[in-house]
Amino acid sequence: MEITAKKSKIVWGILIGILCLVILLSVFQLGSSIGFRKARFACQWGERYGAMIGMPLHAPGQGQGWGPGPMAEWPQRGVPDAHGANGSVISVSGNGLVVKGINGIEQMILVSSSTKIRKGNLDVMISDIAPEDRVVIMGGPDESGEIQAGFIRVFDHKLMP
Repeated sequence: MEITAKKSKIVWGILIGILCLVILLSVFQLGSSIGFRKARFACQWGERYGAMIGMPLHAPGQGQGWGPGPMAEWPQRGVPDAHGANGSVISVSGNGLVVKGINGIEQMILVSSSTKIRKGNLDVMISDIAPEDRVVIMGGPDESGEIQAGFIRVFDHKLMP
Protein backbone atom coordinates (compact mmCIF):
# COMPACT_ATOMS: atom_id res chain seq x y z
CA MET A 1 0.00 0.00 0.00
CA GLU A 2 2.84 2.38 0.84
CA ILE A 3 4.52 1.83 -2.54
CA THR A 4 1.37 2.78 -4.52
CA ALA A 5 0.90 5.92 -2.41
CA LYS A 6 4.50 6.91 -3.13
CA LYS A 7 4.04 6.26 -6.88
CA SER A 8 0.80 8.25 -6.79
CA LYS A 9 2.61 11.25 -5.27
CA ILE A 10 5.32 11.02 -7.93
CA VAL A 11 2.73 10.87 -10.73
CA TRP A 12 0.88 13.87 -9.27
CA GLY A 13 4.18 15.79 -8.95
CA ILE A 14 5.00 15.09 -12.61
CA LEU A 15 1.50 16.14 -13.71
CA ILE A 16 1.69 19.39 -11.71
CA GLY A 17 5.15 20.07 -13.14
CA ILE A 18 3.88 19.55 -16.70
CA LEU A 19 0.87 21.79 -16.00
CA CYS A 20 3.14 24.56 -14.66
CA LEU A 21 5.35 24.24 -17.75
CA VAL A 22 2.31 24.50 -20.05
CA ILE A 23 1.08 27.61 -18.20
CA LEU A 24 4.54 29.19 -18.35
CA LEU A 25 4.85 28.55 -22.10
CA SER A 26 1.32 29.90 -22.68
CA VAL A 27 2.15 33.16 -20.89
CA PHE A 28 5.37 33.47 -22.91
CA GLN A 29 3.45 32.90 -26.17
CA LEU A 30 0.84 35.52 -25.19
CA GLY A 31 3.58 38.09 -24.48
CA SER A 32 5.28 37.30 -27.77
CA SER A 33 2.07 37.71 -29.76
CA ILE A 34 1.28 41.04 -28.07
CA GLY A 35 4.79 42.30 -28.81
CA PHE A 36 4.55 41.14 -32.42
CA ARG A 37 1.21 42.94 -32.87
CA LYS A 38 2.62 46.18 -31.44
CA ALA A 39 5.72 45.94 -33.63
CA ARG A 40 3.61 45.26 -36.74
CA PHE A 41 1.44 48.30 -36.00
CA ALA A 42 4.51 50.52 -35.49
CA CYS A 43 6.02 49.29 -38.76
CA GLN A 44 2.83 49.94 -40.73
CA TRP A 45 2.40 53.31 -39.05
CA GLY A 46 5.97 54.28 -39.95
CA GLU A 47 5.50 53.25 -43.56
CA ARG A 48 2.36 55.40 -43.89
CA TYR A 49 3.46 58.37 -41.74
CA GLY A 50 4.39 60.65 -44.63
CA ALA A 51 1.21 59.88 -46.52
CA MET A 52 -0.89 60.59 -43.41
CA ILE A 53 0.48 64.08 -42.97
CA GLY A 54 1.12 64.87 -46.64
CA MET A 55 4.91 64.79 -46.90
CA PRO A 56 7.42 62.59 -48.69
CA LEU A 57 9.11 59.79 -46.78
CA HIS A 58 12.57 60.98 -47.83
CA ALA A 59 14.25 64.36 -47.68
CA PRO A 60 14.34 66.34 -50.95
CA GLY A 61 17.30 65.30 -53.10
CA GLN A 62 18.10 62.27 -50.92
CA GLY A 63 16.52 59.56 -53.07
CA GLN A 64 14.20 56.94 -51.67
CA GLY A 65 14.10 55.54 -48.15
CA TRP A 66 15.27 56.87 -44.81
CA GLY A 67 17.41 59.95 -44.97
CA PRO A 68 18.29 63.03 -42.98
CA GLY A 69 14.77 64.35 -43.34
CA PRO A 70 11.78 64.74 -41.06
CA MET A 71 11.58 60.99 -40.47
CA ALA A 72 15.15 60.74 -39.16
CA GLU A 73 14.17 61.59 -35.59
CA TRP A 74 11.24 59.14 -35.45
CA PRO A 75 13.06 56.22 -33.77
CA GLN A 76 14.13 58.48 -30.89
CA ARG A 77 10.54 59.55 -30.22
CA GLY A 78 9.20 56.07 -29.58
CA VAL A 79 6.44 53.82 -30.83
CA PRO A 80 2.90 55.15 -31.16
CA ASP A 81 0.14 53.64 -29.06
CA ALA A 82 -1.87 51.25 -31.22
CA HIS A 83 -5.09 51.43 -29.21
CA GLY A 84 -5.74 55.13 -28.95
CA ALA A 85 -4.33 58.61 -28.78
CA ASN A 86 -4.18 61.50 -26.35
CA GLY A 87 -3.27 64.97 -27.53
CA SER A 88 -4.19 67.94 -29.71
CA VAL A 89 -6.11 67.79 -32.97
CA ILE A 90 -3.99 69.03 -35.87
CA SER A 91 -6.58 68.65 -38.60
CA VAL A 92 -10.06 67.30 -39.25
CA SER A 93 -11.03 66.04 -42.70
CA GLY A 94 -13.95 63.90 -43.82
CA ASN A 95 -13.96 60.84 -41.60
CA GLY A 96 -10.54 61.31 -40.04
CA LEU A 97 -8.46 63.28 -37.57
CA VAL A 98 -4.74 63.83 -37.28
CA VAL A 99 -3.77 64.02 -33.62
CA LYS A 100 -0.41 65.05 -32.21
CA GLY A 101 0.06 63.00 -29.05
CA ILE A 102 1.65 64.18 -25.84
CA ASN A 103 4.77 62.24 -26.92
CA GLY A 104 5.02 64.33 -30.12
CA ILE A 105 3.93 61.50 -32.45
CA GLU A 106 1.22 62.30 -34.99
CA GLN A 107 -1.42 59.63 -35.58
CA MET A 108 -4.21 59.26 -38.12
CA ILE A 109 -7.56 58.45 -36.50
CA LEU A 110 -10.41 57.03 -38.58
CA VAL A 111 -13.95 57.83 -37.46
CA SER A 112 -16.90 55.65 -38.50
CA SER A 113 -20.63 55.98 -38.04
CA SER A 114 -20.38 53.75 -34.96
CA THR A 115 -17.77 55.96 -33.27
CA LYS A 116 -19.18 57.65 -30.17
CA ILE A 117 -17.95 61.26 -29.80
CA ARG A 118 -18.58 63.18 -26.58
CA LYS A 119 -17.82 66.82 -25.79
CA GLY A 120 -18.73 67.66 -22.22
CA ASN A 121 -21.96 65.79 -21.59
CA LEU A 122 -23.19 66.04 -25.20
CA ASP A 123 -22.93 63.65 -28.13
CA VAL A 124 -21.34 65.52 -31.04
CA MET A 125 -20.29 64.87 -34.63
CA ILE A 126 -16.80 64.90 -36.13
CA SER A 127 -17.62 68.30 -37.67
CA ASP A 128 -17.85 69.73 -34.12
CA ILE A 129 -14.17 68.94 -33.48
CA ALA A 130 -11.83 71.86 -34.16
CA PRO A 131 -8.06 72.03 -34.61
CA GLU A 132 -6.30 72.53 -31.26
CA ASP A 133 -9.08 70.73 -29.35
CA ARG A 134 -7.67 68.22 -26.89
CA VAL A 135 -8.88 64.65 -27.41
CA VAL A 136 -8.62 61.27 -25.79
CA ILE A 137 -9.32 58.46 -28.24
CA MET A 138 -9.88 54.77 -27.60
CA GLY A 139 -9.93 52.31 -30.46
CA GLY A 140 -7.97 49.63 -32.23
CA PRO A 141 -5.39 49.39 -35.00
CA ASP A 142 -6.23 48.46 -38.56
CA GLU A 143 -3.99 46.77 -41.11
CA SER A 144 -2.71 50.07 -42.56
CA GLY A 145 -1.35 51.45 -39.27
CA GLU A 146 -4.24 53.79 -38.53
CA ILE A 147 -6.49 53.77 -35.47
CA GLN A 148 -10.16 52.91 -35.86
CA ALA A 149 -11.78 55.08 -33.17
CA GLY A 150 -14.46 53.53 -30.99
CA PHE A 151 -14.81 56.44 -28.55
CA ILE A 152 -13.56 60.03 -28.66
CA ARG A 153 -13.69 62.43 -25.72
CA VAL A 154 -13.24 66.07 -26.80
CA PHE A 155 -12.04 68.85 -24.52
CA ASP A 156 -12.35 72.44 -25.73
CA HIS A 157 -8.88 73.92 -26.34
CA LYS A 158 -10.01 77.20 -24.78
CA LEU A 159 -10.55 75.43 -21.47
CA MET A 160 -7.27 73.45 -21.44
CA PRO A 161 -3.82 74.86 -20.61
